[in-house]
Amino acid sequence: MLHLIKDRTSDYRIILRSSHSLSEQTAAEELSSYLKKISGAELPVFTDDTPVSDHEICIGYTNRLTGEDYSSLGDEGYIIRTAGDRLFLLGSGVRGALYCVYTFLEKFCNCRFYTNDFERVPAADSIVLDNIDLREVPFFAYRNSYWYDQSGEFISAKLKINDTFRHALTDRVGGGLGYAGGFVHTLEALSEKDTETAAVLCLCDEEIYQTVLANAKKTLRNNPSSKIISISQSDGNSGGCTCEKCLAVNAEEQSGMGTMLRFVNRIQADIREEFPGVHVDTIAYQYTIKPPVITKPDPDVVIRLCTNDCGHRHPFATVSPELAWGNDTIFYDTLKAWSKLANHLYVWDYIVNFAVYSAAHPNFDTLWENIRLFAENKAIGVFEQGNIESPDGEFGALKGYLIARLLWNPMMSKEDYRHYMREFLDDYYGDAGKWMQEFIDYSLECSVHSNFGAFHIYSNDYLFVPGTGSVLEGEKTFLAHANELFDNAEKAVEDDPLSYAHVRQSRIQLYIYHFYLLRKMADGMKPSPEKAVINAEIVQIHRMTFREMRKYKFTHSCEFRKIDFENEPDWATVDAHGWGYWVPPITNLW
Repeated sequence: MLHLIKDRTSDYRIILRSSHSLSEQTAAEELSSYLKKISGAELPVFTDDTPVSDHEICIGYTNRLTGEDYSSLGDEGYIIRTAGDRLFLLGSGVRGALYCVYTFLEKFCNCRFYTNDFERVPAADSIVLDNIDLREVPFFAYRNSYWYDQSGEFISAKLKINDTFRHALTDRVGGGLGYAGGFVHTLEALSEKDTETAAVLCLCDEEIYQTVLANAKKTLRNNPSSKIISISQSDGNSGGCTCEKCLAVNAEEQSGMGTMLRFVNRIQADIREEFPGVHVDTIAYQYTIKPPVITKPDPDVVIRLCTNDCGHRHPFATVSPELAWGNDTIFYDTLKAWSKLANHLYVWDYIVNFAVYSAAHPNFDTLWENIRLFAENKAIGVFEQGNIESPDGEFGALKGYLIARLLWNPMMSKEDYRHYMREFLDDYYGDAGKWMQEFIDYSLECSVHSNFGAFHIYSNDYLFVPGTGSVLEGEKTFLAHANELFDNAEKAVEDDPLSYAHVRQSRIQLYIYHFYLLRKMADGMKPSPEKAVINAEIVQIHRMTFREMRKYKFTHSCEFRKIDFENEPDWATVDAHGWGYWVPPITNLW
């Protein structure tokens, strides 16, 4: 046994390489800081050019342990090992050593890192370690849990999120994997064409090719540390160019990806000499989602397969035909097909309601199933697109945390996944955690008979108690019990201000549910005193939702739409049947 801390004091000191990186320095500072928070003990930091002592915590590849080859750990893998009275936290000076420290604090000191501003740090007078020999390497090379509550630099490092898109990862946490230039939909800028032309860009045009190639090289020269560049189509489903040459290629390839893949393969070959190790990325999205039948991706090309227009409630591999949503019927076969062709397969997974960020969206079981499916089909990178723009009124903080854990270990058991969920709920919501768990399970139970996608205004359409006489009655029954659960949750933490605030914020999803339920009722009624009563209740719910969102510092109600909290509407005149003040008409989402 190793007595790291005993009775709030320690004989140990922290050792770094004399030529340590900035992220290794951060690792030492973080370890020292958290051990002090836990126990009160202060451990000094030295470099390995100081004399050896018996009680050391060695971070990174110091001279205290030589003769081993750690190349298989890469930039992010690590080993936690005890040897005599020493503790070794082994990992690279990029991110491995820092990840190792955070893992040690989690697994052996019982810390939990949940969100930008919420974590669990236990108190302990002593820390005693049994013999340890733990080795971990990432399953996915590229990982992004794209949520507001996990967007900060340090929580990203703690949860091992390594994509720099909307995560500002500096050298103090080892940086990350960032795209050179734009993240996606880059052909408009690279081709120097206007939006309308870029949507149907001719990929058989040599002048366009040379312009894109020149701008891609320029972008890479301006971003020498980036190892990936996106050459990707415009957003939308234009179908691409309809010139004779492009149509002939795509007919031959039996896919709109035909011209695109030939184009990016050529770019990859033409940049290889000047930019060795750089990957060209393109998206399999909308009309390019299907693999071509002749052309295969260059071994260095990254195919980013998108789950657009797929359902969120049921796993891709097992969704039944009667519950299939959009591309559900083809996505699993498409994933398997690309996994056989692409050396570098990424998945861009849409997992939030972009139309109403705070609407109830019970997809917890599906997250676990689908991320495991991506791993089983040889994906090496996953971008889980949630809501990074704003706090939300559902369970964004929980989802961002769980997804980060799955991206590091997609093969975790369902039991471990549920354990991490319950841990979060008990810590984040305090004594209300059990009621939040019951609500989540209730939502899953009441949505198993339906499905929903990324743009769905009415959450009550897919979330109701069946067998109650009608869907409308099922919706009312769901809302009544859901409100009971949240009432119990609030009562359980009425003397715990932070947990109470967390419960109140998550209850916003029920206000939105109630709002659209009332709208559904009123829309089918002729003018009457009864309808006037419902309209008045709609306005009341409308006002309450607006003020709760303002209280909890929301900024966006849906993708790309900011809420104007500076000017509260005149609730006496607001249209009760208009889309929520915080939600635009569906036709304006794009």
